[in-house]
Amino acid sequence: MKSFRFNDNFKIIFPDDWKLEKDNEVISLFEPEKGVGALQFSSYSPPHDIDLIKVDKELEDFLKDKYGVVEVKLANNYSYFSITDEDNLFWRYWLFKGQKAMMFISYNCEADDKGKEDKIVDEIIKSAL
Repeated sequence: MKSFRFNDNFKIIFPDDWKLEKDNEVISLFEPEKGVGALQFSSYSPPHDIDLIKVDKELEDFLKDKYGVVEVKLANNYSYFSITDEDNLFWRYWLFKGQKAMMFISYNCEADDKGKEDKIVDEIIKSAL
């Protein structure tokens, strides 16, 4: 297993056969040989007190511009949402709150490939908790 860190707040663990690429402040993870989708990670520090941020509202505000009405779910210190868009892409989104920063994660694949990488994606996401 390999790992990377964001802002000293989040440590992500991922399989050895997955590749990490960094472009500006976005990190992408994918399995280059047999993979069907990609995870992307970005981090930001909010302009106000992070303790006041409600991760479900924050993710909902971000996604409603793209999708309209969304039903974001909340679990402990993160929120999540999934949807198949008009381009027939399946998307999963997460927003995590750390001590000093927020981490936004997205995963996408063709809608026909939905679920194929769920187990490993869920394990990668759980490593951030």
